[in-house]
Amino acid sequence: MADDVKTTITVIPATEAKASSTAKPAAKPVAKKAAPKAVAKKTAAKPVAKKTAPKAAAKKTTATKPAVKKAAPKTVAKKPVAKAAPAKGRGGRRKAAPTLDAVTAAVWKKIGKANVKNFDAPVGIQVIVRDLGTFYIAVKNDGGKTLEVMQDNYNDRAGTFETSFDEIMKIAAGKYDFLGAIAKGSVYYYGDLKKGVAFAGLFK
Repeated sequence: MADDVKTTITVIPATEAKASSTAKPAAKPVAKKAAPKAVAKKTAAKPVAKKTAPKAAAKKTTATKPAVKKAAPKTVAKKPVAKAAPAKGRGGRRKAAPTLDAVTAAVWKKIGKANVKNFDAPVGIQVIVRDLGTFYIAVKNDGGKTLEVMQDNYNDRAGTFETSFDEIMKIAAGKYDFLGAIAKGSVYYYGDLKKGVAFAGLFK
């Protein structure tokens, strides 16, 4: 009986059994855990880009808008300066300020060559130009009758003539209505009327 029963024993080496049991379970868990990590990294990068974009836009709007609003009033403030222009006369020339020199020069230009032979020399009148000063017109006898216009007081005067700068310049221009001016109060005369009329006749 012992000779008829055959027993077959298959011997599996220990190295092959260990390799087959460990290789398959180890590969599957590694592949499943690696995939979620890669996805998590990609989604984490997106919120960073969204946060930086609003900051850049906010800086641009706050930096440029106030600068434009402050620059506009400066140009408006310069306009009144252009309006304050000096007064000009005819032909676009600036009007000269009134001076006593201008008055005496104009008077001398008008009467400097006048004939004074009929005057009782010496005789003179004082002229008061309001807000400017005084001068006199006199006829003197220094070996011959001569006319003099001087910025000074004439003590032994026959009369005093008072007026403004504008009126005396009109008188120096000639053809002046003395009676009309006296009636309106543009000129005043105190003293010897006859001698005053004689001096007024020099300006005709």
